[in-house]
Amino acid sequence: MIISVFEGLHDLPDEWHTKAATTGFYLRPDFLGYVASVSPDRCLRFEEWSDQGLRAALPGWLWSGGGHPYLDPVNLFEDLGVRPGSHLLLGSPRAFAGQILGAERISDCKLGPGVARWATDQGTASAIGLYLDAASSVALSNDPSHTALHDFDTAVDVPTSFDQYLTALPKGRRQTVRTERSTFSRFADSITAESASAVADEFAPLVVEHEARYGRTLNTSTVAANLVAQSEAMPGAVLVLAARDRTGAMVAGSVLYVDSHAVHVRMVGLTEEARRAFGYFNVMFYGPLEIAIARRLRRLQLGVTALQAKVLRGAHLEPRFAVRLDCPWPRAAARSRGARHLAEAAELSGSFPWALPPAVREQISEIADV
Repeated sequence: MIISVFEGLHDLPDEWHTKAATTGFYLRPDFLGYVASVSPDRCLRFEEWSDQGLRAALPGWLWSGGGHPYLDPVNLFEDLGVRPGSHLLLGSPRAFAGQILGAERISDCKLGPGVARWATDQGTASAIGLYLDAASSVALSNDPSHTALHDFDTAVDVPTSFDQYLTALPKGRRQTVRTERSTFSRFADSITAESASAVADEFAPLVVEHEARYGRTLNTSTVAANLVAQSEAMPGAVLVLAARDRTGAMVAGSVLYVDSHAVHVRMVGLTEEARRAFGYFNVMFYGPLEIAIARRLRRLQLGVTALQAKVLRGAHLEPRFAVRLDCPWPRAAARSRGARHLAEAAELSGSFPWALPPAVREQISEIADV
C-alpha cells in the first residue's frame, strides 16, 4: 500500500475521474480544478494506491488565515483548543461537505495514518478533516477520541412529484408551503434556470444585498466574476435559478450545482421585497426541488445553515464530523459540543420525526462517542 502526496488539484489520474462520477459533486475534477485556481492557499491531494490502482483519495489545503469563517479552523474549533497557525485541512476547498474518494467501498483505508505522518513531518499545527460524512469519517479514523460531531447538513430525498412531497408533510406544513408558493407567484412572474455566466452581472447585486442583511460585506464585481469563472470551469453544471418580476427584472435567485445525482444549493440573493414575499424559500427550496424532480435526480442538498427552516419544509439532517488526525480532540469539550448539536437536532426531531431518525442518532453516538 502506497500513500502519495501531490501538489495541486489539477491533472488528476484517470481513476479519480472514474470514481468521482459516482461520488459527490465536490470531488469532481472540474470543481477541484476551479477551487484550486482561485484559492490563495496551497492545495494538496493524498492518494492511496495498491496493485489494483487508486483505492482512496482526499483533497486538502494548508490554511494559515482568512477565508470563509465556516472554513476557518480557529473560528470553528477554538473551544477545542485550535489556535492560529498553519493547519492542514482535509476535504474539498470551498465546500461544506467532505468526502474521501472511495471511502464507501473499502473498510481498511490507510489514508488517515499516512496523512497524519505527513502533517507531523511538515510541522503543521493540526490536521483536521472538515464536514466529513459518516463513511469518510470512519475511513479516516475509527477512533472516537479523534472524531467530533461538527455540524449537520440538510437534504431531501427527491420524490417523484411535488404533490408527493406535499403529501408527506403534516397538514399544517402543507398549507404553509402552498401559502409561500402562491404569495411568491403573485410577486414573481417567472422562475427559470439559467446559465450562471449569462446572468452573473444581474444576480450578483442580489447576493450582496442578501448577505448584507447578515452583516457580511461582499463585492458585486467579485461575486459576478466568480460566477462566470465557475460556469466556465464546470460547463452546464452551474445554474442560477432566476425569479423575475413582470418587468423582467431579476428579484431573487439561487446558485445551483447540478450533476447526475443531485442538486446542490450554493448561494441565494434577493431583494427585500422578494424576501417579504417568501422569495427565500422559493429559490432556496421549492424551485430547486422542482428542478430535481423534473430531472429525476435523487437528492436535493441544502447546506449547513438555517437548519430549522429547512427541516420545517421537509428536509432531514445529515451529520457532519470533524476528524483530528494529529492528536485526539479534548474529550470533555468535544463531547459537550457534540451533545449540544445532538440536543438541538433531537428537539427538532421531537416535532418533526423525519429530521433525525433513531438509526442516525445511534450512528452519531458510535462514531463520535456523544
